[in-house]
Amino acid sequence: SSIWVCRPLVFPGELDGMAPKRHGGCATAKAKAKAQGSHGRAAGVRGASINQVDAVIREAASPDGGDVPADERPTKRRQLGRRSSDAQVERALLDKFKDIPEALWRHKVNAQGLTVHEYLKRGMKEAHASGGRLGTQFWSEVYRVFGLNESAAELLADPPAEDPVSKDLLMAMVAAKCGNPAGTPSARLERFLETCAPLNKAEVYGLLRGTVAGPGLPQSTAARCQVAILRYFARTRAHEMYADYWSVMKEQLCLALRWVFADMSEGGVSTAVFMHCFHGPLSLYHNMDDMKLVIASSKDIEQVAPQIRRIVHESVVGRQMFSTAWVKASRFFYRQEAEQGVASLVDHGFDAKEVQSFRLLMGRQCDALVEMGHGRFERVETTMKHMGVEVRVSVETPEDEAQFRLLAAIKACGVNSGALPLLPWEQVLFKPGEVPSTPVFVSVPQDLLELVQPARQALLEMMPADTVSIPDMLKFVQGKKSLLFKLDRSFSLDLSFLENKAEELLRRRMDEAVLSCLPTADQPVTMVEANKRLCTLKGTDMYRACSPSLQGEVNTVQDLVRSLLSNYAPQVPSPDKCSSFFKLILKRVEMFLRVDDVLVEPEPSASGQRVSAQTKTLVGPAAMKHQFEYVREAMELGSGTVTLSECMSFKLYPWMLDPEQTRQAQSWIVSLSRSACNQRAIANGDEGTDAALLSLRKFNSASGGYAPGSGASSSSAAAPTAPSMSKRTAAGKKEKRDEDACAEMMKFFMGKNKSA
Repeated sequence: SSIWVCRPLVFPGELDGMAPKRHGGCATAKAKAKAQGSHGRAAGVRGASINQVDAVIREAASPDGGDVPADERPTKRRQLGRRSSDAQVERALLDKFKDIPEALWRHKVNAQGLTVHEYLKRGMKEAHASGGRLGTQFWSEVYRVFGLNESAAELLADPPAEDPVSKDLLMAMVAAKCGNPAGTPSARLERFLETCAPLNKAEVYGLLRGTVAGPGLPQSTAARCQVAILRYFARTRAHEMYADYWSVMKEQLCLALRWVFADMSEGGVSTAVFMHCFHGPLSLYHNMDDMKLVIASSKDIEQVAPQIRRIVHESVVGRQMFSTAWVKASRFFYRQEAEQGVASLVDHGFDAKEVQSFRLLMGRQCDALVEMGHGRFERVETTMKHMGVEVRVSVETPEDEAQFRLLAAIKACGVNSGALPLLPWEQVLFKPGEVPSTPVFVSVPQDLLELVQPARQALLEMMPADTVSIPDMLKFVQGKKSLLFKLDRSFSLDLSFLENKAEELLRRRMDEAVLSCLPTADQPVTMVEANKRLCTLKGTDMYRACSPSLQGEVNTVQDLVRSLLSNYAPQVPSPDKCSSFFKLILKRVEMFLRVDDVLVEPEPSASGQRVSAQTKTLVGPAAMKHQFEYVREAMELGSGTVTLSECMSFKLYPWMLDPEQTRQAQSWIVSLSRSACNQRAIANGDEGTDAALLSLRKFNSASGGYAPGSGASSSSAAAPTAPSMSKRTAAGKKEKRDEDACAEMMKFFMGKNKSA
């Protein structure tokens, strides 16, 4: 099988200047010497991670370890010391030549054909054998042998001889070179370059060569002059006109810009202020939108980690400006590598060689993080995927970032395949094969399952049988967490899932179950059937696992259905006070209202045969609209064919009407009830109109109708529906029967005592 290999976290030159600076003073010369020694040791380990990661990749790619020395193979975690190795040589070179463009020394060779790297490695071996050290004399010899005292300006091509040179430019450069270093001798040159016309090639050539630091030009003055050149280039786009000169001097000028930033940073100038003041020079090296985004997102570094990586790879000044941010962002890329590695392991079925390679590479990249400035033992909050959802968990070491992700994948795949026993809350939330974003047919090796089995088995044995609700489970597990963590440190993933995600997932499943009990436009369900389904749902383990508040929401939905089933107007809060889930419930409840509407009136055929009408069933808002329009037309005509039963839906579903429709519906009910009471009173010889109207007023002022249980029951199983067109034409012939029905219906609009 193929070996999984991840991209190295760091690259050559990436760690130069990455570690944040530390400032402090020492009281004695001895303390100063000690501090300088510790600083040298800290600087010496900066570049080690590059060769370490390369060695790991070579070993992973070769079954026998390749050309990696045996002492460099990661058999166990150990503290790296100073050794005569390629890593130590690289660290020393990056530290000594940090102010020299790498292109000037990386590929140079001496008279014997040795590169700087090889020459320094040989010198280190000789010094180690004699018990000495590499001092100033050795490094001076390195500079002389390899010609490192030359600047990049010496590589510039000669300009045309006929190009004139401005006298003002010459005088400004003379002032910079001969002025008092204690003042600002570069001021005249800086002012000249701010407003001068575009310079010719000879002038640019002399300007670049004449501002290099040397015996006659201090580093501070040279740096300010070179930054002024960068401002001029940004203003006139001279780097595009003289691209050959720019390609040679680009790194040298960037070092000057870094020197200015370090000087201003020590004085207290923030990175944001420096970026604003030196916007032009920085724009020659970076996309300024990236820098602005990083500055604006300083509190959430992980969101701008890709931008930070681009900046630190584009120039040394960007690396210096965002060194601390890069240390933080590097953790983000480490997590990305870990997630991609775990995904690859799952795809390959947790192959043993792949798992070993993953752990090896993550361990090496962890060492790289530590060398960049991360603590070896430091508690960090992070998020990772567990059982298909993101959970937040604390890790104590960088290794835990990768190890916990691996164990989370093992648990999810083991639960989904049935190889691991389900924890009590997992039994409620999942079934084998239902874990989100997790493959079903991945077989986890037994040796990996044994890493997570002890804690799960112990919890299943300890938890009482009567602990059925999520809050009770959480309370019990929190009391046993110290014991469970001893069996499996990654159990913090399960605890975090139980604390922060279990109730949310249970609510989601319960909401789906409740909605499945109610009708839709395409799947009609009667009120009796809906009530039966809700009763069945309340007898499940999922309902018993819910918190009291969630159980109360389910009970509210059942009370609503029972009220409609008994023809009682439910108490429904105003829409602005309803939760989004309850609004969805009301939309489903509206589907109980159904009306058969005649679309085409039947016409007799030529043969005299009867033709049936074509009908369509209206559901929900369409049914309410049809019924309201029918009642409105009938009341305006004053035909007397409208009964109180046809207005019942206005009281059972008050949230489906706007305020004006509600007011009009109430006036219709008052008018119809007065007529029905008078006719009943005349027939019975009593006076019941005033009592009925008084009861009706109480009904209309009770926020949408009677509360459940406040009126007499009815044998009707659903809201009355509007009659079809054919029934309306026959309404006049059944007037007496309708009046009796209206009088009978009045018992729903009267108090219990009066109706009795």
